[in-house]
Amino acid sequence: METLVMKSYWDLAEHIIKESHSPDNMKNGKQIVDFSFSVRKATKAVKDKADLMVRALNPKYFMRQDVIPVYRWAQNDSTIQITIKYSVKWDAPGAVNVKDPSVNITDGSFSFSANGEHSGMQYTYLLALDFFDQIDPTASSWSS
Repeated sequence: METLVMKSYWDLAEHIIKESHSPDNMKNGKQIVDFSFSVRKATKAVKDKADLMVRALNPKYFMRQDVIPVYRWAQNDSTIQITIKYSVKWDAPGAVNVKDPSVNITDGSFSFSANGEHSGMQYTYLLALDFFDQIDPTASSWSS
């Protein structure tokens, strides 16, 4: 079924699916063969390719833009917490599929970079912050 969908044999694929619902292909009220997983997987792949083609119509789509992501800073006597949203504003949509996140924490700075896409555009998120005091990078951690 995946091959039929991927090769756009829509009528044949639909016919086979309809036949799988016929009484001859049922046992105790259930289908003998269930094509749900393979059809959903293949149609998602076809849809993703079609969506990429539509996004590619925008001449700026392949020109990745460097942006500073919106972030929040909180700290107390012993901890600094930085929350980064893959967007330029808190109330704006953010990237869902982020690739290649990278964090570098030194005794005097924090830097972050990642690649993402939202609203039909590609972005590189870059954030660089200097600390006012020294920290211990070995005691630092991050998660995405």
